[in-house]
Amino acid sequence: MQTTSDPVATPEPAAPPRGMTLVELIGQADALVAEGRLERAIALYRLGLRLSPATLGLHFNLALALLRHEHPQQAIHHFDTLLNAPDQPDWLRQRARQGLAVALEQSGNTAAAAAEYRRLLQVEPNNFAVLRQLGTLYRDLGLHERALEAFDHCHRLWPAHAGIAVELAQLRLSQADWAAAPDAAAAASLANACLQRPAGVEPPAPQVFLQLPGALMLATLAELAHA
Repeated sequence: MQTTSDPVATPEPAAPPRGMTLVELIGQADALVAEGRLERAIALYRLGLRLSPATLGLHFNLALALLRHEHPQQAIHHFDTLLNAPDQPDWLRQRARQGLAVALEQSGNTAAAAAEYRRLLQVEPNNFAVLRQLGTLYRDLGLHERALEAFDHCHRLWPAHAGIAVELAQLRLSQADWAAAPDAAAAASLANACLQRPAGVEPPAPQVFLQLPGALMLATLAELAHA
């Protein structure tokens, strides 16, 4: 859900402080993003683009900041600008396309988002982050078989990832795949994996385990929440 705050609410400075270079301006904006001061960072990125509209990195950083500030439609414009530029390195094109897919998904255009994720996977079929995003999108759309395929690929790439293991367990249960679905012992093993230091690998929320077979003690759920 988009916020009511407008990223242009913070007035864009007319010019950078005296003596500040474009590189320093970008560095200051990046630091503001790291601090969560997104409106101020967006204003500085926009100033940078006014001074140097051909700097592709500014379009990329501004798009990411707008995405974090929950303004995906505005982010899409800058991702598109970057992707339509004739001269750009392949790595930046891939990152911009991934950002565009996320922005499309956040704006509700799930079909276009899924198409972008699939296009990314044609170039990098083992891109874990993209596979996970596509799997999550399919799961949220109720396309459980496609989600299962994507998460299964993720699991093969990163078998120790606790969050992916739980996603797979839930999907297999939803598909009534009793042979592959976890039993109570396997669910307890997943919970234990999430408690290992460092706390599993992106462990899921503890309430997720309430949907799996077996029953966890309240003390174990509290440990999972802490992890």
